[in-house]
Amino acid sequence: MDHKIKVLFLDIDNTLLDFDAGAAWAMNLCFEKAGLKYRPEMFVVFKEENNKIWRRIELGELTMDDLFYVRWQTVLRHLGLTADGVEMEKEFRRLLHLSAVPVEGAKDILEYLHKKEYCLCAASNGPYNQQINRLKSADMLKYFKHCFVSEMVGADKPSRQFFDGCMKEFTGVLPSECMMIGDSLTADIEGGQAYGMSTCWFVHSGDKSAIQQNNGGKVADHIIYELAELKNIYAVADCGRFVIEEGVEDVHSQVELMLTRSLGDTGKKIHSGRSRNDQVLLDLKLFTRAQIQEIVELVSDLFEVLISQSNRYKDVLLPGYTHLQIAMPSSFGLWFGAYAESLTDDLQMMQAAYKVCNRNPLGSAAGYGSSFPLRRQMTTDLLGFDSLDYNVVYAQMGRGKMERTVAFAMAGIAATLSKLAFDACMFNSQNFGFIKLPDQFTTGSSIMPHKKNPDVFELTRAKCNKLQGLPQQITLISNNLPSGYFRDLQIIKEVFLPSFDELKDCLRMVTHMMREVKVNEQILDDDKYALLFSVEEVNRLVLEGMPFRDAYKQVGLNIEAGKFVPVKKVHHTHEGSIGNLCNDQISALMQNIMDGFAFNRVNEAEQQLLS
Repeated sequence: MDHKIKVLFLDIDNTLLDFDAGAAWAMNLCFEKAGLKYRPEMFVVFKEENNKIWRRIELGELTMDDLFYVRWQTVLRHLGLTADGVEMEKEFRRLLHLSAVPVEGAKDILEYLHKKEYCLCAASNGPYNQQINRLKSADMLKYFKHCFVSEMVGADKPSRQFFDGCMKEFTGVLPSECMMIGDSLTADIEGGQAYGMSTCWFVHSGDKSAIQQNNGGKVADHIIYELAELKNIYAVADCGRFVIEEGVEDVHSQVELMLTRSLGDTGKKIHSGRSRNDQVLLDLKLFTRAQIQEIVELVSDLFEVLISQSNRYKDVLLPGYTHLQIAMPSSFGLWFGAYAESLTDDLQMMQAAYKVCNRNPLGSAAGYGSSFPLRRQMTTDLLGFDSLDYNVVYAQMGRGKMERTVAFAMAGIAATLSKLAFDACMFNSQNFGFIKLPDQFTTGSSIMPHKKNPDVFELTRAKCNKLQGLPQQITLISNNLPSGYFRDLQIIKEVFLPSFDELKDCLRMVTHMMREVKVNEQILDDDKYALLFSVEEVNRLVLEGMPFRDAYKQVGLNIEAGKFVPVKKVHHTHEGSIGNLCNDQISALMQNIMDGFAFNRVNEAEQQLLS
């Protein structure tokens, strides 16, 4: 902003408040009251005719009083409808009193200008009470020292009389020390220029004619554009139609090219204060943040299946092994629940990685900051980051470190899945026969008709073992590099980016298989598992008063003599045992961890940017 500017005059409709949004809503209700059927495409006619009428008011061909009688009569005629236009105008104005939809970013700009101690004044054509009430409803009125509305001033923009009415409130302030800000070339820009003010033209991205006019020459001292063009590019990318054209270096250059085509020289300014380095850092963090959320949600799905199966089969016993030797009774409740709780620790690690990821590097440029007065906290808030990567050198040093940290967390989840896959393969074999995998996830043999190989779990185990090597791969690529950027870091993407899809595929598959797995509920009917209950017998004798060493010796001698008769019942009551799984507590732990990610805040921030 020019340092000599003291007073800022801001237009209201379609500069501070979204007139179209309020008008469309009001038009719908007006039609309903008049007994007319409203269709959204009718608003296009309203906009065209309303703009023509306001243009005639700005040229002095009509007055504000004429608007009351002309607007709806004209609109209804073009729509081929009949109604009382004056009554509709009354209702329309009443409803507009209630409409106060801020233009995106308008409140932020007012807050910023207010803090800079500019004298802010509203400058609008229209009914006074309507405009004041709308500003008040939008919580904007508090920023303005004066509100100049044509109905009270006694003249309309762009007339000199309107600006005379405004300036008489200021002593010792010259027109050259004022700026008129608005969306209308006629009322705001030409009116302000004719009076000797600086001007700032707010161009709506959909106003192609205005943009074309601008390309023909400088019509205002300053020009600002809506963010809609960036959103349009996002929409193109979102539907898979974004293409880097031949001869264009990369995605950053392509975005700049597309903006320049739409906005002229303004599009070329997007690179200001930024480097490819901090743009790529940001892109990686935004991508990784989104991928972590997907992984966490998939882990949560698997967790719910495991807890459900644990509760379902809590009373079904199976052999527990140590050293692959039959050891003590376990249960499917314990087995399913063990992997569920393992996932809670895995997500604790992932939450720590997420916190490392969810910090904003934008503004660090090539690693040494920028001489532009960047508002790094603003982009941090807009993108939903927890905080900045504050030190600009460290922001660049984080390249590779963030990926390695996330890779370690992914490796933890992969380790749990790999161990589960190993158990499932072993338990599915004929020698064990503890579980039966769904037929669609097994394959037969070309010569052995009895075979049902656990191929899916074997592949899951291999993929997860490969994922556990990812942190070491990233370490070896980024190791022994000094501070600053090096091309070596580019190679990390080749191993890091595909790993998310691999882990997500494994999670989806294991979740489905664990949901469909069949459990053998008669495992312990086999006599070979009788010795599982030796410890239970020792404990029974101890509880009856026999010293542990004597009980241990007696049961051992009975086993050697072939006299041991097991009682195939267990009486475990302590926390986390067969009879007290603590699944409710494990579920509560998982919920607490899930809440700690606070994905909602990030999702809301991103949605607000894209809406």
